Parts: sequence; C-alpha cells; structure tokens
Amino acid sequence: MADIYDRFETMHTERHACFGGANTGDGFVSDYPSLIKESEFTKTYIVKGGSGTGKSTLIRRAAEAAEKLGANIFEIRCGSDPDSLDGAIITLGNKTLAFADGTAPHTLDPILPGSSGEIVNCGSCWNSTALKKSRERLEALSRIKSGFFAESARYTSACRDICKAALTRARTDWLLADKLEAYTDRLTKGSFHAGNQAIIRTTAISMKGACRLDAFDNVRKTVAVRQWCQTSSLFFESLANQLKRKHIQCSVSVSPLGNICEIMIPEKSTSFVPYREGGKYDSVVNMKRFTDKSGSANGRQKRRFGEKCALAMFDSALDSLTEARLCHFEIED
Repeated sequence: MADIYDRFETMHTERHACFGGANTGDGFVSDYPSLIKESEFTKTYIVKGGSGTGKSTLIRRAAEAAEKLGANIFEIRCGSDPDSLDGAIITLGNKTLAFADGTAPHTLDPILPGSSGEIVNCGSCWNSTALKKSRERLEALSRIKSGFFAESARYTSACRDICKAALTRARTDWLLADKLEAYTDRLTKGSFHAGNQAIIRTTAISMKGACRLDAFDNVRKTVAVRQWCQTSSLFFESLANQLKRKHIQCSVSVSPLGNICEIMIPEKSTSFVPYREGGKYDSVVNMKRFTDKSGSANGRQKRRFGEKCALAMFDSALDSLTEARLCHFEIED
C-alpha cells in the first residue's frame, strides 16, 4: 500500500516531547492515564479553563522558568493542535512537578486534592460579561467544530478499516511469518536491561495536518522499515511482541490508526521507524524479503484500489480537521 506515513510532516522539538492523545477512528483517545500519574510526582497542577484562557501559555511559561533553574522538561503536546502544550513534566533534583490541561477531551481531576494535586483555575481570568455578548456565536462555533471532529473520526475509522483489511490479507496470503519472527528474534538477542514498554505517541492527525514529533530521532542508530504490500506494520508488531516477551525496556509509538508505527530501544540507542523518501538512515529493512512474491502478485488491482481508498479517507480526515481549525481559533480569539 502507498505508505500513509509519507503524509506525516516531522516537527522538530527542542525538548523531549510526545502527544498526550490522538484523534482516532473512535474519537479522541487520551494517554493521560499512562502519562500523568499523580502518585509519581511531588506535585501535580491540573489547569482548568475554557479555550483562550491561557492554559497552554501558563504551562509553557512554567516550563521555561523551571528550565532556567536547570530543570529537565518533558513536553506533552496537544494531539489536535501540536503547537499547543497539554502538559509538562518538570524534574529538578529530587522533585518532579507535573502540569496538565485538565479540560475536555482529556478531563483530569486531583486524586489527592491539596496534598499532591492542585487545580489552577484559568477560568478566573476570563471576562464573563464580555463573553455573554458572544454567546450565540460561541455556541454555533462549538457545534460546528464538534461536527467537523466527528466527521474526521468517521473518515479515520474508514481508513483504519481499509488498512486492517489489507493487513489481514497480507498476513494470510503473502507474509512469510516464520522468517519475519526469526529476524526480529535475532534483533532482540543479547544482553538487555529488563524493563517495560512505554507508550510514547509520536504521530497525530491534527488541525495542523498529519504531524510527527522527532522523539525517536535522537539516537545513534536509526533503522527504517520500507513498506511492501502493507506489511511494515507487521514488522513493528513482531518486534514489539519480541521485546515484550523478553521483558526488554523500550518505547513504542501507536499511530492514530491503531497500529505500532515506531519503536525505540533506549539501551541500544536504536530506533525503528517507517521509511520515508529522502530520510537519512543507518540501515533499511525492506519488507519485500519477508513476502511470498507469487502470493503478493495476486489481487494487485484490488490492493491498489484499497490504497487509493485509504489515502482518500486519510486526506478527508485531515480536511475535516482543517475546517475545525478555523472554528477553534475563532473561539480562542
């Protein structure tokens, strides 16, 4: 299949960062449960308030102030507006502070109010009298924006289903599963520190387009997986299963379409990413080597039709979010 991941534009970040959630075929999915664990932080500040009340600005300024004191910052970017911060984890000495946007669609409240979790109410800064004058326009914009997000989710769901159907066909008709499993087994042999798989979401279908954060790029070795007959997702699935089975510490990125799309092994300073034309890689894994050529030749016309349909649905999902963007920023203004 024509690789959808060619659609993702890489955003270069000065700090370590991930997306805090994603617009998927099932609507918005939040990763807060795995990212914001109040019990692990010295203090957790949950920032509340409507659009345009300065939540992202407050979090950004807190991170900048802490950075001047020598703190390490991990950014949580908004999966709908990648330029906006949904949160930040700040580590300085033996203290770790977390800031998180606690409004919908990733509603969050303190588990231990006061003792570890604090609510910061940016809503106290808005001008209710002025906003009442714009109530009808705000209601209309909010309704239209929600409609565009729902429309985008339907297109994303259709794209995901087409890709799943192609994967099922690839798995049963032309994937050399034993050969692929043997290869990923060799990649994960040797001495590794035991650890868990962390979910670090690097891709998002957003109001700014299809975006990818460079979280897995700052490594010594980058291995690109080149698509062939919609089998690259099966490589990432196989590698992730090997790492999990052997209890090897790694970071895994799940795409908005639900499949694993990038893997990083910190101990080896190695990342596995989808191949993109023009990219600089230390090595390339061509998925053609793990397919039965005679099998993959069958149904070529149907497969190409599926490619066109998936890309059309994906682009339509992005178009809907572009429409939502206009409403979103008028609401913020």
